[in-house]
Amino acid sequence: PLWQFGFRHRSSTLHPILGVMQELRCKRACAYWCVATFLDFRKAFDKVYIPCVLPKLAPGGHLLYSVFSSYLHDKCIQVAFEDIISTPRPVTAGAPQGGILSPFLISLYISDLP
Repeated sequence: PLWQFGFRHRSSTLHPILGVMQELRCKRACAYWCVATFLDFRKAFDKVYIPCVLPKLAPGGHLLYSVFSSYLHDKCIQVAFEDIISTPRPVTAGAPQGGILSPFLISLYISDLP
């Protein structure tokens, strides 16, 4: 969406601030009341819920969906400490840390927020 500025080339925190200021000026000139909500997602990469992201990729076609599905599915985590290894557990949330596609996944995950 056009109103998302995170993880975009040639975009900074200044862009949404200027956009909000311009919108407020327009509304004030027309005597409208305005309410603004600002969100800061903590640990955003950890909270991307994969079953919610994949359906949003379906309109992009089968190839796009398949690539992301294989990138995100069938991941598991296992912990080793000294001589003990835990049972593998499936990973159902989280965008891969440092992954080049992870910022896109976060933007897609929150794209339907008003």
